[in-house]
Amino acid sequence: RVLHVQSISSWAPSCIGPYSQANTFRGITHIAGAIPLYPDTMAVLSPEPHLQTLLAAANAQAVAIATGSCIHNACLSSIVYLSSAADVDAKEAIKRVMCDIHKAGLPPAHKLHDFFGKVASGRVSHPPADAVAALLGQQRAGCEGESEEEEEEGQPDPYLCPPQTPEVMPGHLVFVEVPALPRSCLVEVQPTVLDVRWLQAKVDSRLQSSSSSSSSSS
Repeated sequence: RVLHVQSISSWAPSCIGPYSQANTFRGITHIAGAIPLYPDTMAVLSPEPHLQTLLAAANAQAVAIATGSCIHNACLSSIVYLSSAADVDAKEAIKRVMCDIHKAGLPPAHKLHDFFGKVASGRVSHPPADAVAALLGQQRAGCEGESEEEEEEGQPDPYLCPPQTPEVMPGHLVFVEVPALPRSCLVEVQPTVLDVRWLQAKVDSRLQSSSSSSSSSS
């Protein structure tokens, strides 16, 4: 199964070359490297490393959800490419943000869309690093336990939500430095994830077959 989208929308960046956003085969989805392009304009949103990392991860997550997976709950590995153009501080910032995402996951899609919309329109009053830290801090707090009011507020459409999994599997996180990245970006995120829906269908099918066999033998 292949995912290839070239239209511009607020969902995720369209393909900027002759490739697919994702390829799925026998329960494993290979997602193309995601760079920090703002989907609405297909432009690099900011030169700031914290924002670039969050947006690249959010773009990868949007593709993962569309294929029935998640880069936090059902991830085998995430390769994070760091451009040599990034200085030492920028590389450390990228690693910190990715490690936070690796531990607690990303905020829901609607919150990310609102956040990046404010960044694009210049309506974020805090410095980028503080704004990203605050957003991911809210996500960590949510993982530890949200109130019912918070859970009811601003629920996203179901198709924007990652699939439910029995346990959280964030996978391995690997950082690789490369000479340069497309559009002169500082970071690119490339996850490999499990196709949760395909695997669940396989499990259900086997359980049904087992149940049918037991009934026949009795």
